[in-house]
Amino acid sequence: MVNSLQALLEHAIDYAGLFPPAALPLEEAVSEYAEIIAGPNAWIVNRFVCPVAWLSDLVELLPVNADGPWSIAALGTSVEGFRQDLNLIERFEQAAGERAQVDGYEVKALKTEMTKGLLNRVQEAGFEEAYIEIPWGTDLAEFLDPLVEFEDIGAKARTGGLEADKFPSSEQVAAFIHECVSLDISFKLTAGLHHPFPQVDHTIGARMHGFLNILVATALSGPLDLSRAEVASILDADDPSQFNFHDAGVRFGQWGVNLEELNFGRLMLSSWGSCSVQEPLDDLTVANLFP
Repeated sequence: MVNSLQALLEHAIDYAGLFPPAALPLEEAVSEYAEIIAGPNAWIVNRFVCPVAWLSDLVELLPVNADGPWSIAALGTSVEGFRQDLNLIERFEQAAGERAQVDGYEVKALKTEMTKGLLNRVQEAGFEEAYIEIPWGTDLAEFLDPLVEFEDIGAKARTGGLEADKFPSSEQVAAFIHECVSLDISFKLTAGLHHPFPQVDHTIGARMHGFLNILVATALSGPLDLSRAEVASILDADDPSQFNFHDAGVRFGQWGVNLEELNFGRLMLSSWGSCSVQEPLDDLTVANLFP
């Protein structure tokens, strides 16, 4: 695998096997994640995603002889209810000991919850990364502007689901990426990103976004100061030949960045949540991008 693709994909997937469409029982999800991080594909995986309400069950299933502590991304209940979420997280970490740590926290937010006082609670908890999920169809500025002053809190957006209306348009995703990059707010995405390039899911009746399109659009957006429309054009590209991944960087059409610039973009997009790790790798193999 060439250096640029390795840099884009390394530890890029938060394993979300508990959620649809996989929706595995907790014991099966734990077993699958344990198998992945002990195998040759561990390089692409980041955290294990788990709702805070399930942490007490998860602790009973954690392996004792793992190579290191599991990294957990806890899904909270609400910004307003953060103190209750934090209590559950602290109990989990105390019971888990050296087997796991919650270093990621994600939670949906209402516009009324985007206050300095409530966000301070999340910031002061000391998570390595925390993300506020922003609903589509709202004014991005109302959610993103309050995050600017919080170094360890980023934004999160949903890029798919089980119904067609859960898939945002390329223009919506481009606006989200453009604003996050412009404001220097790190972000993550979740759902629907199973394939490297866009394709239509005829069962759902929706056009799914490509994770490589999103990674490349983010990497190019900042260094080249791309407009929203230009970002959207990258998201819409479904011909793999338009992308040129090489050891020194990546190019899309007339635009290109070197590895240093690419790594900056990769820091902006920390990860995406996926219920499958094998499916993205299989598609990369079919596209002759992964051995």
